[in-house]
Amino acid sequence: MEYNLYRIDSGTLLAIAVALAASAVLAVVLDRRTSMAPWRCAWIAASIAGAAAVVLITLAPSGRGGTYACSFTVEGSVFDWLKGNQSTANVAMLVPVSVALPLATRGTRWHRWSFVALVAFPVLIEAAQANLPVGRACDVTDVVDNWWGVAFGCLLGWTGTALAALVARRRAPAA
Repeated sequence: MEYNLYRIDSGTLLAIAVALAASAVLAVVLDRRTSMAPWRCAWIAASIAGAAAVVLITLAPSGRGGTYACSFTVEGSVFDWLKGNQSTANVAMLVPVSVALPLATRGTRWHRWSFVALVAFPVLIEAAQANLPVGRACDVTDVVDNWWGVAFGCLLGWTGTALAALVARRRAPAA
């Protein structure tokens, strides 16, 4: 069966839209009710929205019901995500939360733990797929693809932060 990268059922799409709206409200509430910097409020909300979207996409019932055995072999190449198939979706799915979470926790004691959480997240998703009756198959290939997404997301976040710091230094008046 050919995987359609662009097909998400309307219920899941609606749930993602609700998660995005709720995270926007959360960012405003955090900004108004806490002493956190507005940028941190926005990154926290983006982290929650990204994680919620991943959970909704990966744990939405497939309609098949039941649980399935876990596949512990990496199928194909670890570079299959370059082909524009399900692997590409698995990589892309983790990029937003992998950009947002380290930026949300930057400068806090939780920063290093954000990376641990990002590495554990795909493993927990696959464990849930294996043990919940959502009709989804657990596959270690998905974990590998998700880890690529985590790596790209963290790299994008780090690069963006480094570029922003460089621009800020150049704009700062000479002392």
